[in-house]
Amino acid sequence: MSRMVEITERKQEILDAALSLFSEKGYSKTSIGDIQDVVGIARGTMYYHFSSKEEILDALIMRLHNTVITKAKRLAENKNIPVPERLLQVLMSLRIQEDHKDSKVLSIVHSSENALFHQKMQSMIVSGITPVLTVIIEDGIAQGLYSTKYPYEAMEMIVAYISTVIDSHDDALEDEKKRKTAALLYNAERLLGIEENSFSNILKHYGIS
Repeated sequence: MSRMVEITERKQEILDAALSLFSEKGYSKTSIGDIQDVVGIARGTMYYHFSSKEEILDALIMRLHNTVITKAKRLAENKNIPVPERLLQVLMSLRIQEDHKDSKVLSIVHSSENALFHQKMQSMIVSGITPVLTVIIEDGIAQGLYSTKYPYEAMEMIVAYISTVIDSHDDALEDEKKRKTAALLYNAERLLGIEENSFSNILKHYGIS
């Protein structure tokens, strides 16, 4: 095994242990020493890979972000799928499944004690996914499906709304969630210059309402 591979595997082992401990004990109650003990490494080895607990959570956020963006790019680049379906698939892919390896990162960063990390993750998702979605919108413009002078900015607004308004209201009443989702669809249609209910009809076609 090469030195580089060994370092990479050790870092992933530390991240996996930290994620498990953060989920079980809470981020604030988990120490670097706790993580070190679970992995079974010396303090010097731990600090060779990560200088602080904050740096470990940053790395967990980046790992989840990279997974989400990689999947989104793969979906966006599939030109065999019609533009509206590609757009829907990419947006749906932003919802992390509960059985995903790093899904617990979301509950950690959503905690009120980790507001800064939550904000950082939202910013990363918006900056990372907007260019991916813009490519789809530009394909749609070329095909006469969408009409906007500002494809990047339009998608930036839509993704920012999803991440800061809809995703931050997971505990909201059902009526409030429906209203915010309806507002998103309504305004997205105007940003992209398409007829009212276009997105709603696509969602209904795929059994999503």
